[in-house]
Amino acid sequence: MREIKFRAYHKIYGRIEVTDMNWEYQRFDGLGMNNGKPCKYSMPLGDADIVEYTGLHGKNGVEIVEIYEGDIISSQCFIEQRADVKQLDTGEWIADYGDNEPVCLLKELGKFSCEVIGNIYEEVDNGSTKGTNPGGNQGKG
Repeated sequence: MREIKFRAYHKIYGRIEVTDMNWEYQRFDGLGMNNGKPCKYSMPLGDADIVEYTGLHGKNGVEIVEIYEGDIISSQCFIEQRADVKQLDTGEWIADYGDNEPVCLLKELGKFSCEVIGNIYEEVDNGSTKGTNPGGNQGKG
């Protein structure tokens, strides 16, 4: 069974590693950086985009990293293409190539080398922003 973890992206504070999720009060606590220094945050779920850990790992250069919803990945099975990591209503994770291209179940990509090259909330390797969800993700549950 995979570990259930979340990450948040706030428009001002950036990436926040969620340490506690309170669905009843619709709040989360987390750790992030502020002006290069570690900082604790506590805020309503609606103030940030909340993304879920897929339970899978990829590479970021030579470092092994966790793959989260909203990550942009590249793999041997789709050379020269990027895919956004999304979750289906069934709970399965997919690599979505966009533009009516077929999707690939993320667990199938585990057979290949997968690299996390960015995410939809921060700048990607070419310096452009992939896109954001301006309304904020209200969380899952």
